[in-house]
Amino acid sequence: MSTVAVRDAYCDLDNNFTFTLENTGGNPRSIEYVWTLNDPMARMPLYRGEGSVVLQPHESRTLTFKSGGPPGPLAKMP
Repeated sequence: MSTVAVRDAYCDLDNNFTFTLENTGGNPRSIEYVWTLNDPMARMPLYRGEGSVVLQPHESRTLTFKSGGPPGPLAKMP
């Protein structure tokens, strides 16, 4: 069975959010994902996003959402 790992998720000082998806199995995987970056002080999402990607066996892909706007948008990532 193939699995996908999420690695190295972080938000930089410019509020750009980056994470890596890694296919740890031996089969291609089509992945649809949803992510939320929460602000614990405001108790609400700061940014949200969704996207999809196809990963080949043992492939990893780093994805970055560049903020560039007011908090709260739903971002479509490649």
